[in-house]
Amino acid sequence: MDFSSFRCNQASYILVVSITLVSCGGGSSDSDPVTNTPINLIASPHYFRDLDSSTDEIGGTLHLQQTNVADEQVTSVRLYWADASNHKNGGAWLNSVASNDFKVNIPDNTPIPANTSAFLMYPINEGEEEGTPSVIKFHDFIGNTLVSGPGGIADSLNNPSDDHPNPGNGKTKDDAWYYGGLSTNDRERLRAYRSDLGGGTCVYDNGLVAVTDMAHEIDPDWHDRSTKGLINLVNEVTFPAFSFLCDEVNPTNALYEVPRVKDEYGPWTYSQLNDALFYGTKVYEIYLKYLGEPPLKEKIRLRVHYGLATTTKPEAYWDGVYANFKDAQDVSFFTSLDIIAHEVGHGVLTRIADMDIYKYDLGIDARTLHEAFGDISGVIAKYEYTGKLNWKHNEESKMGIRHLDRIKTESEAISSMFDYDNTGENYYLRIGMITYPFYLLANKWGVESTYRIVIDAARNCWTHQSDLLDGARCIEQSAVNKGFPESDVEDAFKAVKIKLFEEGVLSHFNTNKDKLTVTFTDNSQSTGTVDTWLWDFGDGTNSNLVNPVHTYAIAGDYKVTLTVSDSTGDQDNFERSLTISTE
Repeated sequence: MDFSSFRCNQASYILVVSITLVSCGGGSSDSDPVTNTPINLIASPHYFRDLDSSTDEIGGTLHLQQTNVADEQVTSVRLYWADASNHKNGGAWLNSVASNDFKVNIPDNTPIPANTSAFLMYPINEGEEEGTPSVIKFHDFIGNTLVSGPGGIADSLNNPSDDHPNPGNGKTKDDAWYYGGLSTNDRERLRAYRSDLGGGTCVYDNGLVAVTDMAHEIDPDWHDRSTKGLINLVNEVTFPAFSFLCDEVNPTNALYEVPRVKDEYGPWTYSQLNDALFYGTKVYEIYLKYLGEPPLKEKIRLRVHYGLATTTKPEAYWDGVYANFKDAQDVSFFTSLDIIAHEVGHGVLTRIADMDIYKYDLGIDARTLHEAFGDISGVIAKYEYTGKLNWKHNEESKMGIRHLDRIKTESEAISSMFDYDNTGENYYLRIGMITYPFYLLANKWGVESTYRIVIDAARNCWTHQSDLLDGARCIEQSAVNKGFPESDVEDAFKAVKIKLFEEGVLSHFNTNKDKLTVTFTDNSQSTGTVDTWLWDFGDGTNSNLVNPVHTYAIAGDYKVTLTVSDSTGDQDNFERSLTISTE
């Protein structure tokens, strides 16, 4: 049987015979603390985010890429609408000189021609168009109303007297907030679309993101298509964006879903619909900044309260057109920022790289690259939103956490590339082979620059046939092309025992335990010859033997480190955690 995907579940990984890409939590392992992030060195590409909320009109700021070469810096532009083939459609509609911070203002109420979603930007030099134009893609933002309401986790089991977040200035409880409130925990109001239908209807579709309330129903057509390996299809008739009657002065979504998402202790989450719209819009903006274009060809589509709620198995997965989120009552809050960024990341990677899971039968390593890209994108989303680095994937959801600042991202994950075969078909347990080198490089180069290098590697090098070594080599190639030291990348991947260097050694060992006695077998690899070994058994003793046998005095947890040197003059170490027992 060809099991084509893993679906997420807190206790274990459940194999399903459908092609979906999902986001899961996990256990923990030890790691060094996160270091300070250095200044980022790679500038953002050109990009435009529509801020004019009128339908079929745009307005806002066109951000120009900044360069270190004065002659290459764009300071004056001419804009044309682009047709479907990215050729000029009509005459120029804007000539403008950029501000000192390299931004161009596009006036509000600029009408968009029918069936248009991009414009051409020509650099202007002495009044003449110069070079090849940049294609600036956009989506028409229609979020013409600001909606208030609660969000976050209620957790009434642990906070039985807790009331809903409110718009006042009293401090909202931790892990909850009010959109439009005055508390230090509260957030800006939500951008939605309001029409005059029914005296006033608010729709959770702002042109960038649409949120559907599945009300614990499923999409039967999708489940049928998924068994055949087919991509889902957008169906806005059966699954329209969430809407409710609202007034014009203070539209509020406060009570529409709470009665469904509760147990005998009270509500579990306040409004995953509100949170999905808020975080979905943030995710859109973050991908736009780094990609230089919208994350997906069409708007981001999120479906929450998908299927019956459970108490053990929350799920989030990308079906090719929707990111779907299934409730796990009193267990998880799955419409969190990094989970949404992760799921949308599958759609992004499918679009920018030759890694379409519905077009190809992706190998295990290509799926690992997909999951690692999603996790890394989640780190970036949290960084852009909070200004701080948080390497704990899934932390806000109150679920199991993947620690992206560790090689072993969760308890069952592998410790090195040499342990690859220990995880079988579970590609989640190999994510650290990509995410930990990313962590190391981010602390050298800055997280923004490092993420742009990964995006460049994905766009120009990753394919559906890529294995983890290919993925690493692509990152190395992208970094070198952008002027970063090749040795930095070699050292980062050396930490997970992926060999990118020409000469050197990789330390590694295996163990065989018999109660308190452990046989250690050196498995180090060198381009020369390994000639020295130093074992630290974690109990204050050591050895210089190649394959020592060691008996521990008492049961317990120990960190064993092997440091080796070779004939090339290189040195490397490998650490493995062991649990020793008398049984």
